[in-house]
Amino acid sequence: MSISEASETSLAAAPLTPRDQAAAALVRRYAQLIDHAQSLAEEAEIVWGELDPEDADGRRRLVKLEAAVAAQSVTGDLGPKLLAALTSLGCTLAGRAVKGGEPNRAADPALAAHDELKAKRAARLHVSPTVDATSP
Repeated sequence: MSISEASETSLAAAPLTPRDQAAAALVRRYAQLIDHAQSLAEEAEIVWGELDPEDADGRRRLVKLEAAVAAQSVTGDLGPKLLAALTSLGCTLAGRAVKGGEPNRAADPALAAHDELKAKRAARLHVSPTVDATSP
């Protein structure tokens, strides 16, 4: 799965509001740039294996290799920024905690049932018994 595909899955599951659209677009762009850098790096490996110093086409592909090296620095720069943007949108465990919510466990029915029981127990513990002020 590509970074773009994984990011789209996360964005689709996040409770985004219209105010989040710019950050979501930024997430998509970072993911596209990282995926592009990865494809250039894969192509660069092929070029190294096939490179013939006398071949003009090989030299042209070498220019792409240089671009791939630069693209790898893009990945290093954008990876943390992508994670920060996902966190700000509540698409990571840390982001959901900051927004005051717990991790979304509804995808696992057993965990969802456990969470429901946990919430009921917590509610029971915080209920004070009724006191009748008129009784001796």
